[in-house]
Amino acid sequence: RVTAEITNLSSFPTEVTLDIYHIGITDRKRDHYLMAKTTETLKLRRSESRSIDAYTRAEKSYKGKADDHDEVPKKERRHTKVRSRGFVMVVRHGEKVVAFTGSDQRLASYGDPSADDSPLKRLPKF
Repeated sequence: RVTAEITNLSSFPTEVTLDIYHIGITDRKRDHYLMAKTTETLKLRRSESRSIDAYTRAEKSYKGKADDHDEVPKKERRHTKVRSRGFVMVVRHGEKVVAFTGSDQRLASYGDPSADDSPLKRLPKF
């Protein structure tokens, strides 16, 4: 579960789009993958603040695909774990990115609009 609090610091009402990416990491190869993506369109009044919750899907919906990616034999699959690496949040006003953050410095760089090739576009979706 990830909770984001969005505040409109403008003196005018605005509409923004919030994308929340849950990033997982495979057990053996330690590769990043997209666990879940949540998109919310928010209409905020002047100085309004709103909290948004985003959840991942059930573990079984991506554990098998993560084990396939790691090439884990069937006998060993019950010993592997599904791990959340963190999150990336990107706020857009139209097509322009107005804010981004991540759970750590590396994941925050995934949302950076000045990066030429964002890893978010290349992450496998399980």
